[in-house]
Amino acid sequence: MLFYDQVQALNSENHAQWRIAPQASWAFAAKAHAVPLLAQEFVAAQADYTIAFAKDEAGTFMPVALLGLKAEHNLFVNAQGQWKAGAYIPAYVRRFPFAPAGEGDKMVVVVETSSGVVGPFAEGEMLFQDGQPTETLQRALGLVEAFHREAQVTQAFCRWLDEQQLLTPVTAEVRAGEQASHRLDGMWVVDEAKFNALPDEEVLKLFKSGQLAWVYAHLMSLKNLSKYRLD
Repeated sequence: MLFYDQVQALNSENHAQWRIAPQASWAFAAKAHAVPLLAQEFVAAQADYTIAFAKDEAGTFMPVALLGLKAEHNLFVNAQGQWKAGAYIPAYVRRFPFAPAGEGDKMVVVVETSSGVVGPFAEGEMLFQDGQPTETLQRALGLVEAFHREAQVTQAFCRWLDEQQLLTPVTAEVRAGEQASHRLDGMWVVDEAKFNALPDEEVLKLFKSGQLAWVYAHLMSLKNLSKYRLD
């Protein structure tokens, strides 16, 4: 998983003295030019990012928020590790360094041990107190649980788009002045003409489920590609 290299199952024994860094930053995401996005975030994210779909190694579609045009280039995190003021921060980023692992009764929460966000620091808010999650950790775990739950809905939404053959691959060439340009491959977007040709009953289902707004938020976000810089 993006950002996660050295994970451990979170528990009150191994991490009894762990704290959240008092001056945690978003520096861990500075080299991410795209991050996974929940479909439920599309409406909030479309004002700031281009929302596209990408295929994972298994050929499964997932939505991503485009953070930059080139690998290891995040236009939304500055040299001080601060996220661009006013821009929406995707839940995948906000849940770090925690993440769910496994499924059903076997699901556990893991923590990235090399994150610099949490660790056996001398200062900062504790993760556990008397063997129990602190209020701060409970909020973090709530976000992990919500992300896991909403990811199931997002995956079903992507499967539906794929089954309806509504996703089409695109290649974008972004120019900066007369010389600099960059070719962006591996993006898939909803084919608006095919979407508009859907039977009325399918559109009504989308409307009643609230998912119609997701499609339009995605399509509206594509205009943001012209705002991205190459430098």
